[in-house]
Amino acid sequence: MAIRLAALDVDGTLLAPDNSITPATRQAIREAKDAGLEIVVCTGRSFVEVQDILRQLPEVRYLSCGTGAYALDVWTMEMLYECSMPSELGKAAYRAVAQADCMVHFYTGLSVRHSRWCMDHFSDYMEEKMRPLMEKTHIIEDDLDAYVENSHDPVYKLYVTFPRKEEYDKAYNAVKDLPVFLTDGGWAIDLEVMSRDTDKGVALKALAERLGIAREQVLAMGDSGNDCAMLRYAGVGAAMGNGSELAKKAADVIAPSNREDGVAWMLRRAARGEI
Repeated sequence: MAIRLAALDVDGTLLAPDNSITPATRQAIREAKDAGLEIVVCTGRSFVEVQDILRQLPEVRYLSCGTGAYALDVWTMEMLYECSMPSELGKAAYRAVAQADCMVHFYTGLSVRHSRWCMDHFSDYMEEKMRPLMEKTHIIEDDLDAYVENSHDPVYKLYVTFPRKEEYDKAYNAVKDLPVFLTDGGWAIDLEVMSRDTDKGVALKALAERLGIAREQVLAMGDSGNDCAMLRYAGVGAAMGNGSELAKKAADVIAPSNREDGVAWMLRRAARGEI
């Protein structure tokens, strides 16, 4: 069956190593759209963190954010799927991971919040190249602990980064017995904490069914642990050449790396009916 829906991870997949979308990738997305494929960007990022990407890719109508926490029609802003942690579970998960030295990105609504102290010590937790995006799109709280305790909103995700592996281990051991789904984002020493009822594969399945597209007609591309579920769900799962061993084991195909326009290579094959 011909591919009708192409799901693209962002970091390490859609984006080149310098965080750009190459001309070849933009052209391949246009060609895929002209051939009748729908494109869904499936990312661990929040809605506010992908605005620049959406501006560069007006052909993209569908967006899955927060590692499968929710999916949107970005042309109409209709919420097509969502699965969050209840407020109290989100708070418990936050308290657990905060026992370690870490930077917590707290996803509620379509926004992300983290602490001013962590922004002041940013390079201890993340690469400096990510700072401009977060300064531009995140809400910085002077007291994130107080914000979390006073919040009553569902929590889509905690994205947590650490300066050292032993701090990751401390947080992981503190949170692992809660009823949550744990994975990695593939950026650094990191941990994603979400509802145990969702992941990128669950959200992609829900979107495909909403659009009347069979599993066999779905292509998914990714590079890290949090992409494995959607690579396994899709009729064709393609791991990037630069991807983790977990992603490659979950995939049907190994595409060229994001340095070699692997997304463009796969989309052109899909548009020509070769996969």
